Amino acid sequence: MNRLPERPFNKKFTAGIVISLLISLLTFMSGYGQLLQAEANQRPSAREIPDKTLIIGTHLIAFEALNQEILDLALRSVDELMKKDDEIVQDKVFYKSDLNRGVWYDITNATSLVDITVSSRNAVADSVIDGLVLTHWTKRDGITIELGTGKQVSLQEIDSPANPEMLSELDLLKMVKEIQEGKLKALLEELAKNGGDSGRDLDKQIEDTKAKIALLDKIFQPVEDSFIDEMNKLLDGYDAIIQQLINQKTSSDRLINMTAEQKAIARAERDAFIFDKLIERINEATEIASMLEDGEFLSRLGTTLNELHQALIKAEARSDRAKPDQVLDKMADEFSQEMRKSAASGNVNKAIEDLLKVLAIDSLYNNRILDKELELKIIGLAMEQVSSSLQGQGTAKVLREMEDLLKFYQLRVDPEAYAKMLEDWLNKLRAMQGSDQVRDSIDKYAKELARLKAEASPEVAKSMSDLERLSNLMATLQEQYFTAAERGDSVALQQIKDQLDSANSLLQARQDQAAQDYKNLLERQNSLANRLAGATNANDKKLIQDELDQLMVQMAGLENILDGKNLIGLQNLDQLKQDLKNALSRDDMTTADKVAQGLVDLLSVLPDNLMSNQQKQSELEQALEQVKAKANQYVERAMNGAADNMTALAQNIEQLASDRGVGTSRTTVQPPLLPRPYTLVFEDLGVRLREPIIERNKTKYVEARPIFEALGSQILWQEERQRIVIQDRRYTMLLEYAVNSDIVYVNNRRMRLQEPIESIYGRTWIPLEVILDAYRMTSETGNETIYARSR
Repeated sequence: MNRLPERPFNKKFTAGIVISLLISLLTFMSGYGQLLQAEANQRPSAREIPDKTLIIGTHLIAFEALNQEILDLALRSVDELMKKDDEIVQDKVFYKSDLNRGVWYDITNATSLVDITVSSRNAVADSVIDGLVLTHWTKRDGITIELGTGKQVSLQEIDSPANPEMLSELDLLKMVKEIQEGKLKALLEELAKNGGDSGRDLDKQIEDTKAKIALLDKIFQPVEDSFIDEMNKLLDGYDAIIQQLINQKTSSDRLINMTAEQKAIARAERDAFIFDKLIERINEATEIASMLEDGEFLSRLGTTLNELHQALIKAEARSDRAKPDQVLDKMADEFSQEMRKSAASGNVNKAIEDLLKVLAIDSLYNNRILDKELELKIIGLAMEQVSSSLQGQGTAKVLREMEDLLKFYQLRVDPEAYAKMLEDWLNKLRAMQGSDQVRDSIDKYAKELARLKAEASPEVAKSMSDLERLSNLMATLQEQYFTAAERGDSVALQQIKDQLDSANSLLQARQDQAAQDYKNLLERQNSLANRLAGATNANDKKLIQDELDQLMVQMAGLENILDGKNLIGLQNLDQLKQDLKNALSRDDMTTADKVAQGLVDLLSVLPDNLMSNQQKQSELEQALEQVKAKANQYVERAMNGAADNMTALAQNIEQLASDRGVGTSRTTVQPPLLPRPYTLVFEDLGVRLREPIIERNKTKYVEARPIFEALGSQILWQEERQRIVIQDRRYTMLLEYAVNSDIVYVNNRRMRLQEPIESIYGRTWIPLEVILDAYRMTSETGNETIYARSR
């Protein structure tokens, strides 16, 4: 079991990289190395130390037992050793290799497995290891031995501030105490030489020195308190948990490190308490010492007091638990507190149960599935808590939390179970008096639920299957057409063309019917929504809502069939109609004007097979009626200025519709369905290729990707802008466009095309002249060959 630290070393050496290499190394190893031959109370020699052992600072650490707490102790020992003797620098990392048995390596700057396994370059002699200062040894079973005594020690006893003699923050006072004790010895010797006749000055010096030593002795007394005893008992409990997890051998690294994290928090709480007690002692000593009139002694106390304050601040920061705000964070905190109680009482099994719950929440946040059953149970408890607070304050926060919980739930269940949970939550939202945020959530979840139900519908599955077969047939026929054209087989070309025309007509008929059905359902949906808003009887509301839900499932099914461009057009039309209605109800003239213009623009580009001219005229008249009705309301309220503005808006809509040709009879030239093969020759670039071309309104369209790939251009996709970017730095060429848009940017110059860029048979086609313009070329055509040359 390998327990890696979860944050990198903060030292001069790169031990974090080294330990990562060791993890790779251990995948090739088995067993735990040879057993220790030395006695427990002896320091083992380099030869006696088992394989797969690290030396960091003054600590021997079996790699299997390494965790964050042990690592931190080992790192602190590097600094502590240098403080005690600045000539001893022990800041390297050593490792006893298992692959190369018996060989020690200096792995401080290792960069590969070779450096820590078979290379002789970083090998270290046993005499170097035997010359190191070693104080503690953590074995592979997690037990730590104090090498000086051979006794088993708990990690919390190592450099515990409860023993002030061990605190580096009190090193200055240790020195002061040694000086005062030496001074007292000298004064007493002087007194003895004088035959006991001291004199007033000598007596005062002896008395003051004894007083200082007494103050220092009091400071250095062990800090004892029932709280410290309780915390040590808790820390021992955490050690027992870690020990059991190690012994189980199947426990995850994260589980052991989480226990070590909880222990580190408890240890920091204990240390903060001890530092606070020591600060009290220093303050008391300072008050008494002020009467001794020794400025230097007071200065030493002040410096030490500052050191202890810094240590207290660090301990408090490590022990600080941020107040949880999210429901899962609150649950994790509750489970951690229960684990703490169990650890303190020695109930290891109960503590591990609580720890597993904390781990389950950690898994939710990190998109991992470790214990699906437990994770689902916790999600259910969290959902109950969130639901119960829905009627209270912070609705937006509750909605965000529930959205996250639903995502966690969706990852762990089948679509049917997720749909059931989503429906339950949707019903709870509908039962409350909702704000705009609640209504938005209802709309979102209703659409998602409709989509799930539509996907589970056999009818939708059949329609999608039929549509896929038809699309595959057309793609196959398209390839056959290209092949026949290459052969010059006119008979086959005509046969394939007839089949393609037939398949295309069938596909178009299905698309047209789906579009009409979807438009009718949208209108029905708006009608039902208005009825629902005006309903007062609970039974009526339920009936209308049920009908709306069924209608949305039908719409979701059609969305899977509809052509993407048509679907977006219809959805945008419906949204614009709602936006116009809302803007007028809010008396928001600026928004109403923009929305009305958008509505007319959209009507002008919707294809006739999706919406006839008569239907477009009807939509336009409905919008005008809303604006005129609002103008009449202003007249009735004697708001003549607002009424004039509204009348002007209606006139602007009519004028814009006339300019766009909305509602008038127009003919639309449809592009030929079938491409013809051409040879394209880019003379200056040395590129020659055979590609199909579609001609529409005297404009030649080519399939984009093969052309750009042949020319060596770089093709990029901008997700946030939904745009395709083509660039060729060799020729400072830059081209940007989007499917279904008639706007392109050629070398940062905006252009509007006669027709939008389209996707036909799953391929994107753009005007050849756009490519030529981007590369600054002109072209000539002859015998089905197009020659492109630089201008």
